[in-house]
Amino acid sequence: MLNCNPVINYSPDSNPVGNIKYKPINAEIVYPTPQLFSPHRGKFNKLFWIKKGSGSLNIDFQKHPLHDNQLFLISEEPVYFFEEGSKVNGGLILFKNEIIPQIDLFLNVQISLSYEKLKDLRSVIDRLLFLMEYETKHLDKKNYLSPLPYYLTALIQIIITEHKKSCKPIGHTTGLYVKFLEKVVLKGNRIRKVEEYAKMLGISEESLLKDVKSFSGKSPKKIIDHYILLEAKRRLAFDTVDIKEISKDLGFLYSSHFNIFFKSRVGVTPKNFRTKHSCIYIVED
Repeated sequence: MLNCNPVINYSPDSNPVGNIKYKPINAEIVYPTPQLFSPHRGKFNKLFWIKKGSGSLNIDFQKHPLHDNQLFLISEEPVYFFEEGSKVNGGLILFKNEIIPQIDLFLNVQISLSYEKLKDLRSVIDRLLFLMEYETKHLDKKNYLSPLPYYLTALIQIIITEHKKSCKPIGHTTGLYVKFLEKVVLKGNRIRKVEEYAKMLGISEESLLKDVKSFSGKSPKKIIDHYILLEAKRRLAFDTVDIKEISKDLGFLYSSHFNIFFKSRVGVTPKNFRTKHSCIYIVED
């Protein structure tokens, strides 16, 4: 197993407000140190506020270039890490879904927003970020009712609204597609048969195929396989569980079937992928 790729080393948590944590970031990525984290997956949603940045943030094995005045919204599921040589100044807010129950934060979400390009919203976002940073300085006060969750809710609503402008609109006729996608994600990719999802949704396979295909252009099976493969990459990169156990968790009866499935799509075996991407430092949010 290889050593970690160099990643960010930020200061200890500020006192949390309920299920919110704040971590200021002001560091150049250096290696090695046990405080650093590489292919990482925590138990919180993440909102990265990049005041100044260079290099790239790797989310689910895709590089996202860093620059000034940038926001990243990442849910619990994706694996992420900063690439070697990246420089970041800003903050990280960790939060649970129950903090913002009125917001439909999709699982597996990863959104990058360059707010310096949003002329009408730039001042609003700047103000919200300023207020959030200010509030974190008062988190250690007893009996202090912080408005931080409300600022966070407003900011995330703006991010998601702006993101949806670039997405294909979802109407009533595609509600089935959304429900299908939620089932695929929530089941942890352990169910691989389309017929099982059709049963859960109370419809025929034909109806599921027609709706999913008309909206996404992909078959339900292809979408299921996509998330199985993504989850396999995540587990291989950040987990230390035996590959046979991972294949079982992902619904494969035999690990040899998992090896064939993985190699045919990625080009390397699960073992070789783990050797290239795995990390010796596993830390919690």
